[in-house]
Amino acid sequence: IEVIQHGIPDLKLSSDEIGSLREIHGWGMRPVMLTFGLLSPNKGIEHAIRALPGIVRDHPGLLYVVAGATHPNLVREQGEAYRDSLISLAEELGVSANVQFINRFVSEKELVALIGAADLYLTPYLNEAQITSGTLAFAFGLGKPVISTPYWYAEEMLSDGAGILVPFSNSEGIAAAASALLGDEEKRSAMSAIARERGASMGWKHVGTQYADLMENAFPVRRSAILTSIPARAKSAAAAAAAVVPFIHLERMTGEFGIFQHASFKQPDPVHGFCADDNARVAILLASMEQEDDRLSQPVIASLRTRCVASLSSAYNPRLMRFRNFMNIRGQWLEDCGSEDSHGRVLWALGILIGKMPSEGRSSKMVTLFLEAALSVRQFSSPRAWAFTLMGLAAFAGTRIAEPAVRQLQRQLSEKLLTLHRNTAGPRWNWFEDVITYDNAKIPEALLVTWEQLQTPALLETGLSTLEFLLEEQTAPRGHFRPVGCNGFWVRGGAPARFDQQPLEAQAMVAATLKAATCTRERAWVEAARDIHRWFTGYNDHGIPVADAREGGCHDGLTPGGVNGNMGAESTLAFLQSSTDLQAAAASFALHAVRPANITPLPLPARERGQMIPA
Repeated sequence: IEVIQHGIPDLKLSSDEIGSLREIHGWGMRPVMLTFGLLSPNKGIEHAIRALPGIVRDHPGLLYVVAGATHPNLVREQGEAYRDSLISLAEELGVSANVQFINRFVSEKELVALIGAADLYLTPYLNEAQITSGTLAFAFGLGKPVISTPYWYAEEMLSDGAGILVPFSNSEGIAAAASALLGDEEKRSAMSAIARERGASMGWKHVGTQYADLMENAFPVRRSAILTSIPARAKSAAAAAAAVVPFIHLERMTGEFGIFQHASFKQPDPVHGFCADDNARVAILLASMEQEDDRLSQPVIASLRTRCVASLSSAYNPRLMRFRNFMNIRGQWLEDCGSEDSHGRVLWALGILIGKMPSEGRSSKMVTLFLEAALSVRQFSSPRAWAFTLMGLAAFAGTRIAEPAVRQLQRQLSEKLLTLHRNTAGPRWNWFEDVITYDNAKIPEALLVTWEQLQTPALLETGLSTLEFLLEEQTAPRGHFRPVGCNGFWVRGGAPARFDQQPLEAQAMVAATLKAATCTRERAWVEAARDIHRWFTGYNDHGIPVADAREGGCHDGLTPGGVNGNMGAESTLAFLQSSTDLQAAAASFALHAVRPANITPLPLPARERGQMIPA
């Protein structure tokens, strides 16, 4: 760990500027003790005022200047009651002539002048857990003796004789320290020298050099560690991908109405409640699990499925024929309808749930709801909403319920996607839109899923070619998966955003490449899925795990500085779904090497068949 101090500007003040400011404020030759900041009770100003009678006895000319406006939140709640109480306190103590309030916002330039013109700087703050103070740093830069309560930053800065620490809420301590300093010019000069010397190392020019030196020294070491560790991590990741991932974190995130949206680190964050989007993801995950899967007990699976299905059913607004998305902690929906994408994802989940039900267990109400809500999608403009709906329609179509209507909607939505592709794709841009955003691989996967039922050649060709485009463009030079980041995405003609990399993208690519393997019977697609899944376990730009294989949780993204510390629902479910899909693939793919005769081979860009990263 290296510590670099709070940076401060280049603080220089001439004697003429100091004299001018003292004249403007009427200070003359009086000794001045200054406190600056937005006025509020946690600044401890009342204790400084109570200290004044003791100081004034020894130094009658002392002026205590409190500079800065009252905190806006305090003004909104109480007006100027706190400032008025301080004025009244000074009157009661007979020190009104020794206190001056500068009741306004102060610019940085004026603040520097105020500190420079003062004799002492005082921070009587009451909160110990304060890790920095810009004004205290300024005081050091200007070589001012400082008296302060022992909050953390002051304790660090005022060590070694650089200032005087007094106890919290202790007027006697403030009075004793101020009187002693004002009466001892030699001590003040010594403190000023220490402060000025320490402040010199805090200028931005010096601090900037420290940052540059730190990066220059650290980066080659870190880069070397990353590049040499990735191959080793790839091997261990293969073992991790093959292991059964527990659902400990999923159970932790479960609440009364399904799964909580967000987490604060590993703990659920109930404030943000639930959403249909995430409950749909849970329903899809549970439907994809084998009956004998022991990661969750059957009672827990049944309870979680019941909560999610109830939540998804209640999300429907029949007046608008749309699903709501966001629900508060009390189970109240917060909107009349959610986004087009969340609507499509709920349809996907319901289609799978209906498809998994035995005929005698199917609810006619749920079937009616699904068919009615699916019709709304014809008016949508989001290609992801069309794709999610196609996934649900494919699962629903297997039930043989209302097959003509379902088939017709499958044709309509898949043709919308094909038309988008024909109108948008071009050289070096084999995609459906002019921007690549999130959950991208779900679009080619939906085309492949629909091809399995409709057998329209264009669905297979477009699904595979666009998936290959994503695979090529999201493969880093060293061969690991590098998804398009959400901080800017990838606009056609520009460069893809590097961060933040989202777990959802890895999961979508794993699912899509496994579906390509099902359609083509080519082992290379399964190998690609395994490679992509290793992003979760450390085969990524930073060479660090994004997921916790011990508890089944997953961080909310890979950022420029590492991982996002929180483990929310979307990210966790992405990891669990990806792991579950690979488990199923391992069981079902004793991969046939023979491609169906009616499928034309398509090369996998950036990867030679048979040259995959070894499992």
